[in-house]
Amino acid sequence: MNSRTTVCTRPGPCRVYLPGHLMHPIHARRLHATPWGWRDGTLRAVDGANAAVVDYLHGGSAELWHHLDLSVVVLPGTPVRLHERLHALQVGDVVLNVLLLSGLGAVPTPEGAASRGRGPVIAVDLQTGHGLSAPPTGR
Repeated sequence: MNSRTTVCTRPGPCRVYLPGHLMHPIHARRLHATPWGWRDGTLRAVDGANAAVVDYLHGGSAELWHHLDLSVVVLPGTPVRLHERLHALQVGDVVLNVLLLSGLGAVPTPEGAASRGRGPVIAVDLQTGHGLSAPPTGR
């Protein structure tokens, strides 16, 4: 853990929307609007301080942190997607708001990005604070 991590200290459920905590609906909408920002990878490791390392499929890696025990959600060797610009980790249909400790930097915005459509809709589960990704509908 480093000085940028913020541990939940209040009694009861977490109420924090800072990176590494709960997913806010506005955060989920921004992820929906920037589908080009994701990189595919594999989770390499999770440590006892809720930090994890993702190895990208095309080289490089990123280190991230979440306020909950990440080993409950994802195990080493699991395919994941990471959006560095909007600090989000997708594991299957679950999308977590993570604190990025290191990485390659944001994926550049491609030309004509506004006309390329949207990504999957991400609904926020108010009980867990995690995003839940739904496949795009064929409208």
